[in-house]
Amino acid sequence: MKLTRTKTASQWGFIAAAIVLCAITPTPIVAQTSPVTLNTLSTSEQTALRNGQTVVTGENGQYEAKILISARPDTVWAVLTDYNNFSRFLPNVVSSQLLSVNGNTKVVEQIAVRSVLGVTVRSRLRTESRENGRSQIDFRLVGGDLKTLQGFWKIESVPGSNQVLLIHQVEAQPQPGIPPGIFYGIFKNSLNPTLNAIRQEAQRRS
Repeated sequence: MKLTRTKTASQWGFIAAAIVLCAITPTPIVAQTSPVTLNTLSTSEQTALRNGQTVVTGENGQYEAKILISARPDTVWAVLTDYNNFSRFLPNVVSSQLLSVNGNTKVVEQIAVRSVLGVTVRSRLRTESRENGRSQIDFRLVGGDLKTLQGFWKIESVPGSNQVLLIHQVEAQPQPGIPPGIFYGIFKNSLNPTLNAIRQEAQRRS
């Protein structure tokens, strides 16, 4: 399907909302069926991670992304839950605000600005997150420019090292009228820079 600049601003907003990067923010649709540790991954994934790469798998709006971070688990957790300051280190996020707190459940609103095929788009996402034991954050969309957004972030310590494995599982679906293939491509491509930005910020704080 050929895209033209006649798309409305709201339609581009739905596409750009994918780049808000799943706002670190109950139960996810993308379920973790068994514990994931570095040693349970394939040899090729372990090699890529140890070489500093981000490993992203999945298709059609359901993805898993992983990265190794040389930092303490509590430092990575502090970055993931620094809701009011995401705009300082996450790509394209220009505003992020913690709106409410109810125990370990928090609502966060993010605004992102990005150029999509030459069109500057401003998008908004409001997510509800549930923090579990300072090692996992389950999140779901409660308002904004997507049809569906939910999943989790999980921190796994790597025994015998000063590293942690950060795992991100997510499902995202666009609003009706947005070409799914284009949306999925934009969303999947956004995961690598997001995880790299989190790693850079965690290692900076270390």
